[in-house]
Amino acid sequence: MDTINKIKAGHGAGHQEFSRYRIDVNDFALLIDAINRWDRFLDRVFVIPGTGYISADELSQMSLEDTEHYLDVKIQLSQCIRTLEGAVPEKKFEDICGGIRKATYQHISATLRNLSDNRRSLIELAHKDDHPFAESSVSAVAWMPSADLEMSLEYKDCLVQERNQLKSDVIRQRSKAKSLIVRLLQEVRTNFYARPGNQ
Repeated sequence: MDTINKIKAGHGAGHQEFSRYRIDVNDFALLIDAINRWDRFLDRVFVIPGTGYISADELSQMSLEDTEHYLDVKIQLSQCIRTLEGAVPEKKFEDICGGIRKATYQHISATLRNLSDNRRSLIELAHKDDHPFAESSVSAVAWMPSADLEMSLEYKDCLVQERNQLKSDVIRQRSKAKSLIVRLLQEVRTNFYARPGNQ
């Protein structure tokens, strides 16, 4: 929010301060605010839940919020670009926003969904493995590993490996989305804010 604070401070600095903005200062503030809201959403959505499980309703809500933030930024960008009448490389902004959208959509629709399925499978496997001890009349000391148990242990190893890979995917997708947010802010400041001597 540093840029917005500078904008607010500029209200008392006279016309010379406002002249640094190539677009209306209010449009600039609205665009920065929309990007910052999207950025805060990314900070929240790229956190792996402690339980490892996310309901279908929660995933749908995340997807809806992501769409809203994406469209909000696009609308504010269009307003700023239209003001400069084609002097700004619009495709560059479209590519950056599209990259953020793609990384976040993949995270919500695939990675988080797979994490939930993975967690559910681990829980079901744990219940299944406990079953022989709860139902069998054979004592735990006399009980010997069975082929089923060996298969379940192998299956559990696969699930654990899958979970570790999914966590790596979260980190990678988050890093990509966040780096693109930084790039988007840099491009906004380069194209819509003229530094002293570059008006």
